[in-house]
Amino acid sequence: MADLTHASYSVRGYCALYTAHCATIATVDNGRVVRLDPDSDHPNGGVMCIKGKAAPELVYHPDRLDYPLRRTRPKGDPNPAWQKVSWDQALDEIAEKLLAIRERHGPNAVALAKGTVSGTSIDDAARWLSRFLYSLGSPNWVSTIHVCNWHKDTGFSYTFGMNLPTPDLAHSSTFLLWGHNPSSTSLILAHDIIAARAATFYLQKRPPTMSAGKNSYRGRLPQRESAAHKSRSDRQRSRETVLPMIFSQRSSKVVRTRSRHY
Repeated sequence: MADLTHASYSVRGYCALYTAHCATIATVDNGRVVRLDPDSDHPNGGVMCIKGKAAPELVYHPDRLDYPLRRTRPKGDPNPAWQKVSWDQALDEIAEKLLAIRERHGPNAVALAKGTVSGTSIDDAARWLSRFLYSLGSPNWVSTIHVCNWHKDTGFSYTFGMNLPTPDLAHSSTFLLWGHNPSSTSLILAHDIIAARAATFYLQKRPPTMSAGKNSYRGRLPQRESAAHKSRSDRQRSRETVLPMIFSQRSSKVVRTRSRHY
């Protein structure tokens, strides 16, 4: 096998810092990731948010915690006196305490809380965490989803018995984005909407009336471009022009709506 320690090369992969898993190309120089760029050749590629661009800084940040620490002083002590321990020792002690809690108080005395999949790399491990919790016998799963997008993620399952797949944007006549700004939270979706659109005009609703008519104005959006020229400019517009909207290709109009609580 060739020695890649001192070589400079690229590796295709994906960004794990969001559930969208944007396609990426990592540049490795002398054994270190020095740059992360969007992979324009991937079907869902071509875009990446600032979290992905900052990934090399996160990996090599001097304050990054990459080994277990055990508190050696009581909680509340100004100096916790953290002590570095091995992974095996940490896992053994945690497992022993969890089993002791379940034995004494029952599995419901244990709760598992995880961070958001929108700003951490927890998404790839979330399913294993849930299997671990259910194996332990506890139903107490705590996540940011419960105060954010739980209704969106579970509403379709309760209504139709299954999650609905990603819409076929290229063949859709109308896009309804309610309280959602994909240019800030889902660049892949924003890119696909921009690429699929054929609208020429939009109608902007102004607060506080939230109605059309004299409180509205009309402006021109860029025309659809040829496939050969749309990729880069569409990605740029996806960052600038996609807002919460009702998007109709049949009527050649876009109606953008802003929620009062948006």
